[in-house]
Amino acid sequence: MHSASRTAATPLRRQPGPRSSPTVLITCTMWRLSFILAAWLSHADALRVTPIRACLDGITKPEGISRRAVLASSAVLAAGGSVSAAEMVAAAVERIDKENADASLRNAKGAPEKHLPIIKIFGTKITTSGLSSQVEMEVPHVMDADKPHFIEYMWMKEISSSKIFAAKRLRAGDNAPPTLVASLPKGAKVLPLLYCNLHGLWEGKPFTVA
Repeated sequence: MHSASRTAATPLRRQPGPRSSPTVLITCTMWRLSFILAAWLSHADALRVTPIRACLDGITKPEGISRRAVLASSAVLAAGGSVSAAEMVAAAVERIDKENADASLRNAKGAPEKHLPIIKIFGTKITTSGLSSQVEMEVPHVMDADKPHFIEYMWMKEISSSKIFAAKRLRAGDNAPPTLVASLPKGAKVLPLLYCNLHGLWEGKPFTVA
């Protein structure tokens, strides 16, 4: 009797449920990110970008980001950057471009042989969005941390729409020469640009992705 009573009073142990697989967790995370990007794109025209100096100094975060800046953000994210870093880079290069829209402000200071980018286009490959080629943009410039004197930003944009294909922020002391590598759609007409901390905005020769 006593043995049966103790057996009846013993609480039942709850069996552990199935654990969420890493694949399920990653899928859910990607869905959340897609909703965030969709929200940015749908409200892009109403958003505003803060002054570039605030972005460079890290004093404030951009209050908004344009459609072209969101596209540039994807390139930074693909390179392993964070969402906030992608926003900062995209907003900064777009702002530099706008503030130096006058042709007299471009390629105005410094030696051309040290600031004009060198473009190399590699083989064509098939992607989900069509044919594309790998493009390498290199600048024969120092990355001196002592002065300092360095290339601060590099980016490539489509000429007709000003869509930013790829953008990169660099820091004094990074490896020289600075480079930017991106996969661009075949046939795109592209303008390479860069920003030197001492000699301002420079733009290279337009090219077509072969």
